[in-house]
Amino acid sequence: METKKRKPATTGDWAALPDDALLAIFGRLGHADIFLGAELTCASWRRVAVREPTLWRRIDLKSTDGSRARRNPSSPRAWRAMARAAVGRSAGKCESYAGSVDADFLAYLAASSPSLRSLHVTSFFHLPIKESAADMEIPYLPMLEHLMLSDEARRFYLYGPMGSMLRMKLERMVKDMYTPRWKRERQSIVD
Repeated sequence: METKKRKPATTGDWAALPDDALLAIFGRLGHADIFLGAELTCASWRRVAVREPTLWRRIDLKSTDGSRARRNPSSPRAWRAMARAAVGRSAGKCESYAGSVDADFLAYLAASSPSLRSLHVTSFFHLPIKESAADMEIPYLPMLEHLMLSDEARRFYLYGPMGSMLRMKLERMVKDMYTPRWKRERQSIVD
């Protein structure tokens, strides 16, 4: 009985993949996975991850599953650095951001993303408190249509008279707003 010898499998050069193929692959990954893995693979993958703004138009850093670095960052600097880099890579084209924020990052996001339409806040944060909610500094986001504060952001939402004033101010700024106070209910705001 004659046995056929198989040729050894040839390995492809993953670094030589065309940019459009890499974009298709990266588009299926989470942004944190791109930061923590894909862009570290080789120089050509990093070039595509860093220099292609369309990859960063809809930034989603809210996922906390996976590596320990994402579940338990050593400091807020880790998510801030990742979030700022993602917004910077969008080259002013960011239309949607989902993830942690603080007052400084929110100001950076507003200044760097004039076409931001959707904001999903997934972390506790606070705006610089003033004497009244009318004086609270909320960054100007001219295109913002959707604002969602997840349950983790619930402490942001103020209760009582100051909370009501802040809510009214936010309602004038966005068309669709969801806050933990209105669980399971989306309130459409009509101008």
